[in-house]
Amino acid sequence: MIRSSPTARSGDSSATNGNLSKIPTWGSNTYAEHPQDQTAYEQALSGENPKSRQCELCTSRLTHRFLEQMLTLSLFSFYSPTEDDYYIRANVTDKPSHAWTPYPGSNHFGGKSTDANFAQYQENGNVFMGARYHW
Repeated sequence: MIRSSPTARSGDSSATNGNLSKIPTWGSNTYAEHPQDQTAYEQALSGENPKSRQCELCTSRLTHRFLEQMLTLSLFSFYSPTEDDYYIRANVTDKPSHAWTPYPGSNHFGGKSTDANFAQYQENGNVFMGARYHW
C-alpha cells in the first residue's frame, strides 16, 4: 500500500499541504466550582464526610499527526489540584486505508488518596485495542 506520493510529502502538490502535520497541537482547560452554602450542605449529610469546599479540574490534550494525518499520537490528561489525582489516556490512531482505523491506547489513574475521584481507579489502569470500519 502506498500512503502518499513524493510530491504530496514535499508539499509541492496543490491538492495537499505537506506542512499540515509538522507541528503538534496542544489545548488545555480549567474548571472550578465553589458551593455557595457549604454549611447547609454539611448539615444535610447524614454522618458522611463532606467533600472539599472547592473543586478544581485541569485538562490537557497533546496531539501530533504524521504521514499526512494518517498516523495520530494523542495524550489526554485530567488533573485535580484539590484532590491531587490524575487520569491519563494515551492513544495511537493509524489509518492503513480510508476504511479501517485501528486505535490502540492505554488508561492510567493515580493519586495520593484512594477516595479521590480518579485515584479510586488506580488499580484499573488498562491497555486497549479497537478498530473502526467506515463505509
